[in-house]
Amino acid sequence: MQLLNEEVKNQIREIFNKEVPNPVKVVLFTRAFGCETCEYAERLLKEIEETVPGKFKVEVVSTATPEGQEKANEYGLDPDRVPAMVILDKDGKDRGIHYIGLPAGLEFSTFINGVVLASRGEVELDEKGKEFIDQIKQPLDVRVFVTTSCGYCPQAAITAYQFAIASPNVVANVYDAQENPDLSQKYQVVGVPKIVITKQGSDEPVVEFVGAQPPEYFLSYLVQASQKLEQGGGSGLIITP
Repeated sequence: MQLLNEEVKNQIREIFNKEVPNPVKVVLFTRAFGCETCEYAERLLKEIEETVPGKFKVEVVSTATPEGQEKANEYGLDPDRVPAMVILDKDGKDRGIHYIGLPAGLEFSTFINGVVLASRGEVELDEKGKEFIDQIKQPLDVRVFVTTSCGYCPQAAITAYQFAIASPNVVANVYDAQENPDLSQKYQVVGVPKIVITKQGSDEPVVEFVGAQPPEYFLSYLVQASQKLEQGGGSGLIITP
């Protein structure tokens, strides 16, 4: 049974023809047992690969092996948290565009936009935006919690991906909140999208906010988090409606 019908495949072909200038590779971390959505994730990505074979390639890595676990760690991912996807740029470099979960429903557009961004390898920013990006001097892990039925979630996730491309100090990890209930509970995710910014390698929140904020507001929170870490600050909380 195909996950993508012909109409969706045609839309994918059109998007890739217009928006994906360079080939993109996706590393999918998976395992055969104890993961309800891993099989679907692999089928989904392979169907995309079959639809646009010259522009999209999938590498499947099992975290059931020590080698797979090590590779997941190299990308800053938890080997036990699968399926997980790393979208590499045209040079095979990890630019911090990650998706943890199955990008189904409305989140399929998040994944495709992540591919577009990785392929382009750059985002356009005005002078003020560039000044703000330059102020992000600490390594930030931007954790965006989403659900597949949330209409505002793709905007928040794509914005995080854009800043991951724009700044070498930003990694964007988009989590399906329902597939990662332990993290959702840890960060008290009661509404989505919820964004939790930590220092890379740490689980301690530095700045948190809720809602799909305009890019300039989102960027200001990243700068605040970086400055707070520079000053040696601990956890903090910023919530916006």
